[in-house]
Amino acid sequence: MRTHAETALSEGVTGIVAHATSRRPDELTPDTRLVDHLGADTQTYDHIARLVADRYGLPVDGTGLCDEAPTVGDVVTVVADSAARQAITESV
Repeated sequence: MRTHAETALSEGVTGIVAHATSRRPDELTPDTRLVDHLGADTQTYDHIARLVADRYGLPVDGTGLCDEAPTVGDVVTVVADSAARQAITESV
């Protein structure tokens, strides 16, 4: 079972991907492939990274995201991992 924070992050990141690809969030699933299904390119991934940085204050590299996140669910995972790393760094 996911926590409220995990659900909120997933919905927020899905909304960012939807915005960056001119889709509605309800059109996307965790298995939606950004390149194959949504036509994303490196500029799209850079846009997603900027939107994530603006919304969550997290450093996410668009090029790294492109390499690590072929699906919407993968983007959520990368952002969650980045948030966890930042939380650890800030607590030290």
